[in-house]
Amino acid sequence: MKKILLSMLFLAGIATHAQVTAEPEDVDPTDSVKILININQFNAGLDHVQALLDAVAAGEDLYIWTWKPKEHGPAHPLTNGLGGAPWKNSNPALKLKNEGGGIYSFTMLPVDFYEVDASVVYDEDIHFLVKPQDGGGYGDPDRKSEDLVLEVNPPVTVRKPAFGFPSFVTQDDLYLVTYENKRETVVEMQNLGEGDCYLFSEATLTDSTVIRVSTYFATPSNPNLMMEYVGDQVFEKAFVPAQFFNLQPGQQIDRMRFVVMRKDALARTEDDIVQVLACP
Repeated sequence: MKKILLSMLFLAGIATHAQVTAEPEDVDPTDSVKILININQFNAGLDHVQALLDAVAAGEDLYIWTWKPKEHGPAHPLTNGLGGAPWKNSNPALKLKNEGGGIYSFTMLPVDFYEVDASVVYDEDIHFLVKPQDGGGYGDPDRKSEDLVLEVNPPVTVRKPAFGFPSFVTQDDLYLVTYENKRETVVEMQNLGEGDCYLFSEATLTDSTVIRVSTYFATPSNPNLMMEYVGDQVFEKAFVPAQFFNLQPGQQIDRMRFVVMRKDALARTEDDIVQVLACP
């Protein structure tokens, strides 16, 4: 059941971002990126979105309107709109390319387009919407998409063999610890088989109380702490922290700590997993 719930979370995340993709997929703010917008994924149940789709069906062009990581002022050559009623007069420089089949694109080099450092793009992502040249407004019905986001994430460093997901989690969320034993560098921990892998688990509460599911040396004797073998030398343990640590009403986890260990020799992987929890 926990695997099903986790899969649902992953699928929900994919659906949320299907409207916007990029080429290349891993966006480098200092290099050119083609932002791809799939209007087939827009919610036509919203009046302003249906008005946009009607404009497309009538042969009108679409334009990007962007405000983050930085919105240019009215005198800038890349300002969103022109004149005294900018929402009705999108900048020709921001016209999208019609790729066909409901796919539109806009190519930019983010640090140059927004005139900010790469770190700002990583922190803020790229926020925008798309609209016909005349977006309505000023008493007319709006014609626009919902607000859209292209996430721009810093380069991923090499992960440790054991890691938790997601990085932003509350004690009532589903949390997954994954251990890729095939990448293990500690010799005594290599080549684990089914039933060999256990997870020492500890939570520190906001009042500094420490809760351990079992002591370190008792961990391999607790079946609830055995990590499930899922194939290809990968082990997983999924749980909701509040339930896993049997919290009582009013108790709040500040951080969790996990150690992946071997059952027979009590060997352990080199790095602990420490997860600071978000406020609910």
